[in-house]
Amino acid sequence: MGAAALKEAGVIELTGSRVMVTGGAGFLGRRIVARLEERGAKPIVVRSAEYDLTQPERVRAALADHRPRYVIHAAAGGGGGLVVGTVCSYPKFTPVPFREEHLWDGYPE
Repeated sequence: MGAAALKEAGVIELTGSRVMVTGGAGFLGRRIVARLEERGAKPIVVRSAEYDLTQPERVRAALADHRPRYVIHAAAGGGGGLVVGTVCSYPKFTPVPFREEHLWDGYPE
């Protein structure tokens, strides 16, 4: 697919772009980082030991220090908070196997 077709399809050109990935060392984050690298991006993995992202001033510091063009927020604590890819995003009695279309069938677990 050419650059014009990608743009028309709404695909963002990432080659050379600095992309901050919170949670980039985690289960899902590592895969996001790998895909970004495949697309020519320059991923920046933000670690909680360096930046406590629950503190607004640390978020501002991370952004100021790394100057990303894009941010993908995939960080989360344990226990199934509402984050990218958590099963707790689905309603409590969702049939198995989980399917994306069931995500909005009720309140999240």
